[in-house]
Amino acid sequence: ASINVDYLVVAGGGGGGRQNWTTSPRSGGGGGGAGGVLTSIGAASLTIPVGTQNVTIGAGGSGAASANNNGSNGGSSSIGTLVEADGGGGGGSVRDTAPLFGQPGLSGGSGGGGSGSLTSGTQGTGGAGTVGQGNNGGSGGSSNGDPGGAGGGGAGTTGSNGLSTSGGSAVAGGNGVTSTITGSNLLVGGGGAGGNWNPNSALAANAWGGGGSGTISTNGVMGTGGGGGGAVTAALATSAGSNGGSGVVIIRYLKSAVDGV
Repeated sequence: ASINVDYLVVAGGGGGGRQNWTTSPRSGGGGGGAGGVLTSIGAASLTIPVGTQNVTIGAGGSGAASANNNGSNGGSSSIGTLVEADGGGGGGSVRDTAPLFGQPGLSGGSGGGGSGSLTSGTQGTGGAGTVGQGNNGGSGGSSNGDPGGAGGGGAGTTGSNGLSTSGGSAVAGGNGVTSTITGSNLLVGGGGAGGNWNPNSALAANAWGGGGSGTISTNGVMGTGGGGGGAVTAALATSAGSNGGSGVVIIRYLKSAVDGV
């Protein structure tokens, strides 16, 4: 027989953008957007019909590793053709060839953050999030003095805009959301932080699974759909963005007399 279930479907987070400018001034890459989050908790349950349903869990996107390329989008997660969450958008990377404009984040479940721009007024814009699954990424900073990348969007809020001030701290990605489907609080869908030049900056990872960045960047947390952190350089050297975290699928159903219990 068909059954009614509750579900949490989280796609893989997007990879962070690369910092790729080898001489001063520097600019930070954008954080990856969180994987899209879909849940029946607080809404209508899902009816699964008779037959086999293939469950797919999206992988995290790769951080940008080569010049002028953004981080890649995360993979989608799904329950058959019934529910599908979009992978998070990759973060914008810093160009190392003229014009030194910021690059936009990619669209996804939540959008990737835009990179900083070394040419004023040309910062990378944030990627768009999928309606009902996530939020937009922030826009990068813009100046000729070490502008920062923006945070990727999260399932709960948009990513923070990058700073245009020289030496500013990294900015956090958008907050994720809390699911109670397992009976405990499960934090999912945090956006990756945007990178900025500040050798004394702490990692700007939020508590919701998103990867952070400061003078280094960190991966999104596996099994949460967190976005990867945007890269920044500590010693006039190039550095790659960090990877997004994989997603998760949880299905919960109530046994009945039909099951013999």
